Amino acid sequence: MKLKNLRKYSIDVFKIIHSLDKWLIPVILVKSLFVAAVPFVVIVLSAEVINILVAGGEFEETLIFALISVGVIFALTTLGNYFTKVMTVRRNQCARLYDFAKNIKSMEMDYAELENPAIYKIITKLNYQERAVGFSFARLLEAFDDVTDSVFTALIALVFLAPFFVVSGSLPLLWTLVFIIVSVVISIVSASFQAKSAKEIHEKIGGEDFWPDEMQQWETMLESNVFTYKEGKDIRIYGFAGIIKNLYARTMVFFNSKAVMRDLSIIPAVVYATAGAVRALIMGGSFVFVAVFMAGETNLGNVLLLAGMLYNFTYGISFTIAKSTLFFSIAEVMQLYLEFIKVPESLYKGSIPVEKRDDNEYEIEFKNVSFKYPGSDNYALKNLSFKFNIGKRVAVVGMNGSGKTTMIKLLCRLFDPTEGEITLNGVNITKYSLTEYQNIFSVVFQDFKLFSMKLGQVLASDCDYDSEKAVECLERAGLGERFDEMPQGLETYLYKDFDAGVEVSGGEAQKIALARALYKNSPVIVLDEPTAALDPISEFEVYSKFNEIIKDKTAIFISHRLSSCKFCDDIAVFHEGELIQRGGHDELVADEESKYFELWNAQAQYYVSG
Repeated sequence: MKLKNLRKYSIDVFKIIHSLDKWLIPVILVKSLFVAAVPFVVIVLSAEVINILVAGGEFEETLIFALISVGVIFALTTLGNYFTKVMTVRRNQCARLYDFAKNIKSMEMDYAELENPAIYKIITKLNYQERAVGFSFARLLEAFDDVTDSVFTALIALVFLAPFFVVSGSLPLLWTLVFIIVSVVISIVSASFQAKSAKEIHEKIGGEDFWPDEMQQWETMLESNVFTYKEGKDIRIYGFAGIIKNLYARTMVFFNSKAVMRDLSIIPAVVYATAGAVRALIMGGSFVFVAVFMAGETNLGNVLLLAGMLYNFTYGISFTIAKSTLFFSIAEVMQLYLEFIKVPESLYKGSIPVEKRDDNEYEIEFKNVSFKYPGSDNYALKNLSFKFNIGKRVAVVGMNGSGKTTMIKLLCRLFDPTEGEITLNGVNITKYSLTEYQNIFSVVFQDFKLFSMKLGQVLASDCDYDSEKAVECLERAGLGERFDEMPQGLETYLYKDFDAGVEVSGGEAQKIALARALYKNSPVIVLDEPTAALDPISEFEVYSKFNEIIKDKTAIFISHRLSSCKFCDDIAVFHEGELIQRGGHDELVADEESKYFELWNAQAQYYVSG
């Protein structure tokens, strides 16, 4: 690792820590100072007690000094323990904030980037390095803590060693410098060998050849899904445990092979054992060095003091170098975190406020819009041109993969068109404030998500909610009877993630999602397969009360069930990314050569007696 990179990685890491907790680094430094000082105080005071005893000091004098020594050691140890506790709490909190920062970025970054394979690869690699390799942010903080401890140990030892050369001349300066330089060089060589070995292992584990991206993504997915009850049913019914065990077994077979065990276990063990032996040799050498050059010294306290200081100095230097290699290795991995956090905004946020119209007279128009998903060369939509006015019921139908959901994503500005433009009342939607523009829409996606929160919070997407409004929306969505059965009403937690939570069926969840869309009270409601999880009776209730549910709002339906089209003023037929038909139901079904006629009759045959 180049010196230039070491400097950059260190600065980047310190910026990350400071952004999460500006007091953590100062607390670590203060803690390390007290923790490092205690052994030296013990050595100095012990040496002085020995000197007093050897000099035949009086009992009272010795006792007083010993008591003072105990008091000083107690005070320093207490302060050290206090700051260690403070540091531990702040360090753990900082690690949690780090994870939270990643989650916040995922929630706030442009949605388009979440579907970008390149971004997904970055976060997958980062998660893999943290979990599988062990290069986590928490471990980075631990390594930094160790480095500061050892640095202070070396510095304090140097302060106590200096008088022996400058004042007393107890040790020959030249030979002492030679010993120190040799010790440092040996430590650097040992640490470099250790760092090189660790880097090779790190690159091997993290490399595509060793652990393919697909396998890393599998591991990330399995870690988050295997242990949840929601996936448990499918795992058991379809026997997914077999393939999951097989994947883990293949991993274990690989890791237990002789070559891998040698590279990942035996070699590192030998390297770390060698490094430990080198440190022990240097530290033992410090006692031998003092013994050789202070032979015949009558001041036993000075012998103890000098040996202890030289020992701690060489220990501090060697341990600093050893722990720095780990710190810099993890700091390099943190570049993935920075790469993720610094993903730029791709969507222009706009600034024009959306006009608040009492008459809800808005016109949205697609003008020759084409779109490709990130990383894809194929068009999901091609040359799409159509308009609709607020207050209409529009059905969007077509086969799977025809571009229906993609059109909705563009309409809601989750993505911007690759080509062409979308306008609201004649103005390109990118010029409107993104937040204000998206507030026009309430969407029930086909793959909607209900979080394990209180029902009222789920509806309002907020900690506080309007109870009367929430109950009204639940009743309009057809969940009134089920809501009455919930033990704590709007305070009831959804799902079993909480002890008091209730499980809801797929159809009930879909009704809650619809109620959430109604609660938002936007002028446009987009429903992607709004009755897919409903039974026929519930579906009939939704359609029969359709106007009561939607009221004066615009409704855009995406549905495979063409029976819903009869409730709509306008029907748009998509096929292979293009709009191929548009009109009312009677008009479209009259064309026996049309795609709509084909789709209608394919479904109608199941309801016509033969």
